[in-house]
Amino acid sequence: MINSISIQGRLTADPQVKRTDSDIVVCNFSIAHERSYTKDEKVTDFFDCVAWRAKAEFLQRNFNKGDMIAITGKLFTETFTDKNGSSRKAVKILVTEIAFSGGSKAIKDKTVSTTPKGLEGLKVPDDLLDINAEDLPF
Repeated sequence: MINSISIQGRLTADPQVKRTDSDIVVCNFSIAHERSYTKDEKVTDFFDCVAWRAKAEFLQRNFNKGDMIAITGKLFTETFTDKNGSSRKAVKILVTEIAFSGGSKAIKDKTVSTTPKGLEGLKVPDDLLDINAEDLPF
């Protein structure tokens, strides 16, 4: 069965990662997607998304509120009980792919991290350190 969705939009807030009790990194975030409703009117839809592990850390490291982002994922439903005791259902996107789309703060500021978190002490060859943000394909 097919379950695939691709969305491009802007982040509604800075991505914030949390850790589960099992020490797994997770990031819940929202994307605002503007669509044409009529010829002169636009409507904004908001999509709740979830990214796990390395994707969650990548989001936090490279994206900020208002940045354009493109994601691919799978739709899933989450059932929960609200504060009034009513059973509720939410539809979310489980992120499987993330792409820069229209620039990010890191690119605009020309400060691209070449060393992933946790590998700061690793020796990187000098020719890899001379990366100009304007030469990147995104």
